[in-house]
Amino acid sequence: MLRSSHFELKLVVVTGAALFCLALLISLVLASPTQATPEYGVLTVGNDTDASGLPCTSTDDCNLRSAIEYANTHGGDWAIVFTSGIHTFTLGSPLTISADAITITANAGQTVFINANNNGQAFIIYGSGVRLNNLYIYGSTAGTANIWIGSSAQGVVLSNNYIGTYPTNSGSVDCEVSLNSHSGVYINSTGAVAAGSARAWIYGNTISCNKGIPGNGIHILSDHVVIGANATGAANANYIGYNRGDGVHIAGSGYNYNTIRNSIIGHNQNGIVISATAKYNSVLTNTISTNTNVGVFLTGVGTDYNYVRANTIREQSNTGVHIDAGARYNEIGCGLLGGSSASGNVISANDREGVYLSGANTMNNYVHCNRIGTSADGLSDDGNKGNGVVLTNGARGNFIGTTVAGRNIIAGNDVNGVEIVAGAHDNLVQANYIGVNAAEQPLSNTLSGVAIYAGAYLNLIGGSDVSNLNTISHNGIYGIYIAGSGTTTNTVKYNHIMSNGDNGVTVQEGAQGNTIGSTAFAQGNAIRANGTSGIYVADSGHNTILYNGVGENAHYGVLLDGVSTTWNVVSGTTILDNGYDGIAERNGANLNAWTQVSIYNNGGLGIDKDVSDDAANVIHAPAAVITSIVPAGDVVHISGTGLNLSLVEVYQVAPDPSGFGEGKTYVGLAPVTSGRWSLSVPSSYGRCFTLFEIALAVSSSEFGPSSCRTFLPSILK
Repeated sequence: MLRSSHFELKLVVVTGAALFCLALLISLVLASPTQATPEYGVLTVGNDTDASGLPCTSTDDCNLRSAIEYANTHGGDWAIVFTSGIHTFTLGSPLTISADAITITANAGQTVFINANNNGQAFIIYGSGVRLNNLYIYGSTAGTANIWIGSSAQGVVLSNNYIGTYPTNSGSVDCEVSLNSHSGVYINSTGAVAAGSARAWIYGNTISCNKGIPGNGIHILSDHVVIGANATGAANANYIGYNRGDGVHIAGSGYNYNTIRNSIIGHNQNGIVISATAKYNSVLTNTISTNTNVGVFLTGVGTDYNYVRANTIREQSNTGVHIDAGARYNEIGCGLLGGSSASGNVISANDREGVYLSGANTMNNYVHCNRIGTSADGLSDDGNKGNGVVLTNGARGNFIGTTVAGRNIIAGNDVNGVEIVAGAHDNLVQANYIGVNAAEQPLSNTLSGVAIYAGAYLNLIGGSDVSNLNTISHNGIYGIYIAGSGTTTNTVKYNHIMSNGDNGVTVQEGAQGNTIGSTAFAQGNAIRANGTSGIYVADSGHNTILYNGVGENAHYGVLLDGVSTTWNVVSGTTILDNGYDGIAERNGANLNAWTQVSIYNNGGLGIDKDVSDDAANVIHAPAAVITSIVPAGDVVHISGTGLNLSLVEVYQVAPDPSGFGEGKTYVGLAPVTSGRWSLSVPSSYGRCFTLFEIALAVSSSEFGPSSCRTFLPSILK
C-alpha cells in the first residue's frame, strides 16, 4: 500500500530537499531498528523505446518498461514520472506491475501515450496500491483489456486517464485505436479487501471506443470496485461511452459491493449490466443515456439486492431499466419502506419501456420514488415511447410503489402507465400518481393508466388504506383496462380513477373473477368524471364491483355490454350524477345482479335492463310491486307481490321524472313466498319507497314504480 509517510517523502524528493530526505531516512531507521528500510523514490522516464532491462540510474537511459521492472524488483513504493514533452510507448508485450505502491503519472507539460499495439494488454496489475494517472492507454488485442487488474490486487487507483482512446486535434476522440479490445478495464482480482479500502478506485477517466468482443468499458469479475469517486468518497465523474459492449459489466458469484456513481455512461450497447448472481452492487447518481439497448440491466437468478438510485436514465434505444430471468430484491429508487424522492431515478424518453420486469422468478423487486416519463422535477412531459412500467412473462410479487413515501410518478408515457401481462401475478401497484404529475396536474399516459391483460392474475392495484391509494387520472383512454379470458382474480381497490378520456375501468374480452372495489366500504374506488362510463364490462363474466363511488361520468355509471356479460355482481356501490343510466345492460347482457346499492340523480334511469339507445330511457318494469305501506308507531310495514323464489330489495326513493324513481338508500331485503313479500322498517325512512327484484339470486331487475309516483310526472324522458 502507498503509505502516507512515503507519499510525503516523494514530494520532498521531487522538490529536491535532499537534506530533509536524509534526515527522514535516519529517523525511520532509528525509530524501527528491527525493520529493513524500504526502498522508495522517483524514477524519471525520458526514453521512449520499449526495450527491457535498460538501466534506470539515468534519466536518459530509463524507459517505461525498465522503470516498471526496476520498481518491481526493488520492492515497490516508487513514483514513475516523465520528462517534459510528448512520449509515445509502442509495446511489444504487456507492462506488468507486480509490486505494491507503484505510481505512474504524467504531470503538467507531459503527454504520455501507451499503445499496446495489439500485443496483449497495455497494463497487467498484480500489485496493490498501484496508481495510473493522466495517461493515454489503448490498443490491446482481442481477448485482453487495456488495463487488466488481477491476482489479489487492491487499492488500485485509475484516475484521469483516457482508456481505449485519446483526443484528436479536433477535440473528438479516436475510436480506431482499440478495435480489438475485450474491455477498457478488466478486474478479476480476488482475496480479502482491507477495511476501508477498495479493490480499485476508478475516477475522472474517459473510457471509450473499446471495440472488440464484447468490448465493455469496465468489466468487473471482482468485488468492492468504486467507479466515480476517490478513496475519500469525493465524486469525480468518468465518461464511459462509445464502447461496443456495455459501459460497465458486472457478472458472477461473489462479485458484490461494487459501486458505480457520478459517471456519464452513454453510447454503449447497454449502459450497466449486473448479472449471474452478482449482489449488493450500487448504481448511484449517474447519467445513463443514449445506449443502444438498455440503460440498466439486472438479469439472472441470484442477481439480488442491487440498488439503482438517483440516476438519470433516458434516451436508450430500448428500455431504461430491465430486470429479468429471476433477479430478486433489487431496488429501483428508494427502498421498500420508501424514502426521499431524491433517491429515486428519472427514467424518461427511452425508446421503449421505462422499467421492464420479466420472468417467472423475477420477484420482490421494488420500484419506488421514481419519475417515469417526466422531467426530473416530476412536472413536465418527457415520456418513454413505450409503457412506463411493464410486468410480464410471469414476473411476480414485485412492488411498484407501496406507500406515499415510495410513490412513483408515472406519466407522459406513449402507451400505458403500468402494463401487467403474460401471466405476471401477485404484483402490487400502490400509492402512485399515474397520469398526473408531481403537482397532481394532468400529464396523460397515451392509452391507459394501468393495463392488465394476456393472462395476468392476482395483481393488486391500490390497497387497504389511504397510504396505498393510487391516483389514476387524465390518461388518454382508460384509467384501468382489464382484458382477456385468462386475466383473472385481479383486484382494483382504494384508487382515485378520475377524468380519464374514456371509461374509468374497462373489463372486457372474457376477463373474469376480477374485483373492482373491496368488501370493506372504505376501501372501494372513487371512479369519477371519466369521459364515457365509470365502469364498463363487455363480454366478460363473474366479475365483482364492490363498494365504489361511481359518479359524474359522462355516460353510464356501470355499463354491462354483450351476451357473454353474465354473472357479474354490483354490490355496495354508490352510483350518482352520471350522464346516462346508473346501471345499464346492453346488447344481450343478462344474469347480472346488483344488491345494496345507492343509485340516484343520474341523467337516465337508475337501472336500465335493455338499452336500445343511450337517450331512450324505456322502462322494463319488474314483476314485483309495492302494494301496501302501513305506518305503525316507530315502524312502517311495507308489503307487495313478486315472483316466487325471488328476493325484493326495498329502497328509499329518489324522485325521477320517469315516475319509477331511483333507489338512494337501501332499506331492507325480503324473500317472495307464494307470490307475497313483506318488510318492516323504521319510520325514519318515511313513506316513499321503490324496489328491484333479484330472481334466483342471479339476475336483478330495474327499479319498480315509486310508491309516491302520483306526485311525479308519469312520462318517459
